[in-house]
Amino acid sequence: MNDINNWKWWSVIPVVNWLGLLIAGQNARYPAWVRWAILYAALNSTALVFGLLTQEWSWFWLVWSAAAVHTLQVQGEYRNRMALIDNPRLRLNSERELHLARELGTRIDLNRCDVDDLLRLPGVSINQARRIVEVRRSQGQYLSPEELSTRAELSWDQVRRIEPMLMFCYYEDQPARLPGQVAVNHATVAELEMIEGMTRTLAEQIVYSRTERGSFRDLKDLRERLALPATETARFVNRLLF
Repeated sequence: MNDINNWKWWSVIPVVNWLGLLIAGQNARYPAWVRWAILYAALNSTALVFGLLTQEWSWFWLVWSAAAVHTLQVQGEYRNRMALIDNPRLRLNSERELHLARELGTRIDLNRCDVDDLLRLPGVSINQARRIVEVRRSQGQYLSPEELSTRAELSWDQVRRIEPMLMFCYYEDQPARLPGQVAVNHATVAELEMIEGMTRTLAEQIVYSRTERGSFRDLKDLRERLALPATETARFVNRLLF
């Protein structure tokens, strides 16, 4: 019964049917459902005592019905929340999903994101995502939603819709790239192959993982994602720029 997919079956069990809503709230990180579960538990206990004393069970079954119906009603939102928890990089198809992702702690740093990150936002096309990134690289960081709208040529309505997911963090200028360094999160397979000791297979794995799962944070992240031995990644120290 504690399996993450079986929480709803608690709703049919008298006395403890509020447990389904409690488990759903904990799994989906939604405190409101937990609070409702606690309220139903208190009402259930009160109605149970009242029924034992008076043999009048209508209140008990009323509370049971309310908790059961409430539990069944949250299933759709539960699936949406769990999908975003299981895959934070899931594409968002509506403003509702966008606000839900924001509530779960997902944000996009506009001054560090790549095209794939931006494509998760509802209504953002591939051309717009590329333009946002290219303008940032050529003209500098975005400091506000107004700058994003003006410099990336997005309508203010579109910026307003996606703004809840955006962060405008400012970063000091990055240190100059050392000779022979390659930007691992932007380089092509051919450019990665130019690094001494980099095979084509490994270069293709890097590009594939970067495309599917987003930018690499550092050399440790690259090594863990690709399951590479430490000795193999050690040769790329000071050769890969993150």
